[in-house]
Amino acid sequence: KMPEDLKVEALTESQWRDLKGLKNWIYRQRVKHRKEQARGERREAKEEAEAKELETRPVQPSFF
Repeated sequence: KMPEDLKVEALTESQWRDLKGLKNWIYRQRVKHRKEQARGERREAKEEAEAKELETRPVQPSFF
């Protein structure tokens, strides 16, 4: 149970602004991480596809 001298019923305007700023920062970090992770997965899939294509591509004889 919370001691009565530490208990807070309402936040001040400044505390609300700080809380909103913290929530916005957390949301931006989550979005940033999700985008970076998706970008990394796409890059990895592209590299795998290129490597597979190089393995399956027949070698063209060079006449020059």
